[in-house]
Order: sequence, then structure tokens, then C-alpha cells
Amino acid sequence: MIRFFPLFASLLFTSLSLSLPLLSSLSLSLSLSLSLSLSLSL
Repeated sequence: MIRFFPLFASLLFTSLSLSLPLLSSLSLSLSLSLSLSLSLSL
């Protein structure tokens, strides 16, 4: 169990570093489309 911990930690770290830019780009595009629809409604 203990010897699998570094592997699990590195896997977790890799998935975190991969999902972070994806999440930020998703929120960026969401806010962009929200502001676009707001400016269109005005």
C-alpha cells in the first residue's frame, strides 16, 4: 500500500495539472460568451 503512494500522488498531480488549464479556459470562454450575450441584449 505504501509503495503505491508515490505512483498515486504523481497520477493525481498529473491529472490536476491537466484539468487546471482546461477548467480555466472553460470558465474564460463561459464568461466571454456571457459578456457577449449581455452586450447583445443591451
